[in-house]
Amino acid sequence: MNQTQAIEQLRQLINSCENFNVNFLEVLAACGHYIDRSPRGAPQPYVFDSDVEFERVIQSDSVTLLNNYLAVPFDSIQAAVIQSVAGNTFRAFRLRALGVQERPSDVYRRLVTQIFEENWQRFAQMACEEDYDRFVLESAQRVEQRFDEVSNVAGFMGFGRASKLFNLSCKAMLRYQGVTVAQREVLIGFAHVPWDSFTIQGIRRLNPPFNVPTGQGMGWDVLNNEQNYLTLLQWIRNKCHSLGFSPIHYEVVAWDRAHS
Repeated sequence: MNQTQAIEQLRQLINSCENFNVNFLEVLAACGHYIDRSPRGAPQPYVFDSDVEFERVIQSDSVTLLNNYLAVPFDSIQAAVIQSVAGNTFRAFRLRALGVQERPSDVYRRLVTQIFEENWQRFAQMACEEDYDRFVLESAQRVEQRFDEVSNVAGFMGFGRASKLFNLSCKAMLRYQGVTVAQREVLIGFAHVPWDSFTIQGIRRLNPPFNVPTGQGMGWDVLNNEQNYLTLLQWIRNKCHSLGFSPIHYEVVAWDRAHS
């Protein structure tokens, strides 16, 4: 096991603790380890200064980082979906404040597990980018609509945040043992970037098609417009494809740089 694989397994343990309402920081403290909870200890997005730096990092690090991520498989669709989105991400969706007793993590995981189970052959046997894009857009719309229904608030989640969560689940599905090696290679080429503070801020100085304000994250209003989402997707695809890589290679280096 290397450091990246250890980090991934630790993230899964954190998610499991949150699922069972166990305070992970208290577990660490009981073992004699303490984490600084102050803002200065939080990961900060890494901003690439130039295309030259972007190219250098993608070429030197991305394949190893992605292979390390893929090295720990999931034995079921449900396990992949549960582990795909960290429990603390769901804190942004305060259903309890609206009187909804169901946890946002349960709403999301139940629906997305159903989506992949119903569309398993479609997902695993994707033949072109257009089909994959359509699947992501349709599925993110279902997530967005479901949260609107549960919360009884129009635009409660928004397409941008729904697509971010769903793309994380698509990324996790690359590790599902039901995906063949050949299928995984194809899906890696099609996979979208989960746009959050790390991936959005990372491209801020690389002349993206939209101005990126400092500090912007997954709630970025620009990405609530599906055409804007597709425009940004095509931009990052062109940028990565010109180097012989895929958008998911950018995502893993952006996350690694922010957390290193």
